[in-house]
Amino acid sequence: MDHQSNLSTASSVEHHMEVDPFYASIHDPEVEESQQRSSNNRRHDLLKTIAGVIGNAFEWYDFAIFGFFGDVIADVFFPEQDGNAALIESFAIFGGAFLMRPVGGVLMGYIGDTYGRKKALEISIFLMAFPTFFMGC
Repeated sequence: MDHQSNLSTASSVEHHMEVDPFYASIHDPEVEESQQRSSNNRRHDLLKTIAGVIGNAFEWYDFAIFGFFGDVIADVFFPEQDGNAALIESFAIFGGAFLMRPVGGVLMGYIGDTYGRKKALEISIFLMAFPTFFMGC
């Protein structure tokens, strides 16, 4: 009798799967596995987005510090000049950084598309660290 009820339950599930495709998709192991992968992909995408936002916030923080201390940078890195010429030179460099952002975006975008994001990030970090190191020497 037990065996008979198991058979009727199994045939009932098969019947539902044949009649109702939605029922079949809910109980299909391949669909469940696909949904699990999709959930993992969304989590991975969220983490990548958060990392990008944090990196962008750090970069804007760097620009804000440069702009805030423009007068100090002018006094330290540029020689004594008449009027505000050193401050203007300091802010000219600040403006040059904004002009170079799109150029760097195009260049790093091309490298990222061609060689991968990791390679583009490595090159970008090197290109930022190299001048920073030599400025401190």
